[in-house]
Amino acid sequence: TLLAGCGKQEEPAEDFVVSAAVCGPLETLDPTMNTDVGTESLLSTLFEGLMRMRDDGAGKAVAVAGIAKEYIEEKNYDDTVTYTFTLRSAARWSDGERVTAEDFVYAWQRLVDPATASPNASLLSMVAGYDEVRESGDVSLLGVKAKGESTFLVTLSRPCAYFITSVCTSPATAPLRRDLVEGNASWAATADIVTNGPYTVGTWVKAAQLQTKRNGEYYESKLVVPDSICFRFETDAQTNYDQLLAGELDYTAKLPYAAIEQLAEDETWQPAPLAETVCVLYNHLTDTFSDAQLRRAFDLAIDRAALAEQLGVTATAATGCVPDGISDAPESGEDFRTAGGALCAANAEGYAERSAEAARLMTSAGHYQGAGLPTLRFLFVEGEQTRAAALSLFNMWRTATGVAVELVGVSAEELDAALAAGDFDLALTTLTARCDDPMEYLLPFRGTSESNVCGYRNDTFDLLVGVAESTGDLTARAAFLHDAEAMLLEDSAVSPLCFSGTAYLLREGLAGVSHDCFGHSYFTAVSRAETGPAA
Repeated sequence: TLLAGCGKQEEPAEDFVVSAAVCGPLETLDPTMNTDVGTESLLSTLFEGLMRMRDDGAGKAVAVAGIAKEYIEEKNYDDTVTYTFTLRSAARWSDGERVTAEDFVYAWQRLVDPATASPNASLLSMVAGYDEVRESGDVSLLGVKAKGESTFLVTLSRPCAYFITSVCTSPATAPLRRDLVEGNASWAATADIVTNGPYTVGTWVKAAQLQTKRNGEYYESKLVVPDSICFRFETDAQTNYDQLLAGELDYTAKLPYAAIEQLAEDETWQPAPLAETVCVLYNHLTDTFSDAQLRRAFDLAIDRAALAEQLGVTATAATGCVPDGISDAPESGEDFRTAGGALCAANAEGYAERSAEAARLMTSAGHYQGAGLPTLRFLFVEGEQTRAAALSLFNMWRTATGVAVELVGVSAEELDAALAAGDFDLALTTLTARCDDPMEYLLPFRGTSESNVCGYRNDTFDLLVGVAESTGDLTARAAFLHDAEAMLLEDSAVSPLCFSGTAYLLREGLAGVSHDCFGHSYFTAVSRAETGPAA
């Protein structure tokens, strides 16, 4: 019965229903509380913010005007920035009520309010008054205001390169209705929820699926292609893949590795980039890795090209901390990684020379073939691919440095606890970001950062990051961040290994799913097409 509810053969002929597997079961549709990548893909069909994500024509999702038809950016004398958003007069909630500027004021204040306990509150950390609200709980201090029904004003305490593209597009910053939310604990837990996006909820079986229906009040309802999107909550990749092959599912955001390898047999296939960098962390608070020369030796001993192969066809050798897909300065229109160039040696051809240099550095430091050094504990999250990668690193380090390394496979929770406690020598981990901002990959290494688990300290690096954080010139900001990244890797503070990728699959005969580098999928443009499977 469940499959028939999403199957094409049971739908009226005039309806075009797309079934997709992107996330697990949900208990709430409150966009303020969302933390899952797949859930954001679902919520973006129900809620729309000032900006929205749309296909650029090549499958990449880009920010375009949403509920705000236009905006003006003004730089103020005190280095703050004011955005004036003009809302569409045709924007409506699914119950017919107009979407107003006050709905945005309420939603943004609620997001930042400590009483809400939203895991997404820091999305608005650049808005003036954010710190004061977090400390006092007085949401009136946040720099947002409504000027009539159609004008929403936001003051930022500093320029923010990703404010429009990442903050204003997030479902967490979508408008909310005070009259529906306040005093109603279950407002987002039932199928009759009021939404303002291209779809609203049709039926919701919490353990199994949520089927949307076209929101007739949406200002561009006639331009939305599918009549309905059915989100199925099966999280097993193999099951999703089997159902897609059987015609019971149209799209899956998670494929079994064997299926990805099969896709990769086509020489034209490329993995979809994810904004993630797999890396080795060194514990700078230990006697061993407080020595920059030893860190450098361990870094030179790494064959990134071989590791990328070890981690599978969706991985590519890292050339820096900041992965592909993250924007440089807005004016440049470039990718940060492209603009910054390769900072890590990733070519297989030069590995023999780098390995020999690692051995020379060990000798120079007084540790020929690892003499005088203890056995080092190398922590990684247990898994078939991660263990294989850890074993490869083990062999590379043993050959080039002679140091004894103990492999310790742990759970993700155990790794987080060990990192927080500083109970490691080496750790295999992943740098991630929630916003289109290179700063996200560098802040974990600032000396004062709570997320600095490796204990790296460099006053010049901190200065570069601090100046980048405070400058009002976004081009200069990008330059400071490039310098900071280069310094981080010159210090061998961390060893980036691989950039992560992924694969999606859309059923043959359909086209139009777009993606961003954070793994979000967008479905409003999906249409029937005479094409093969799209990955």
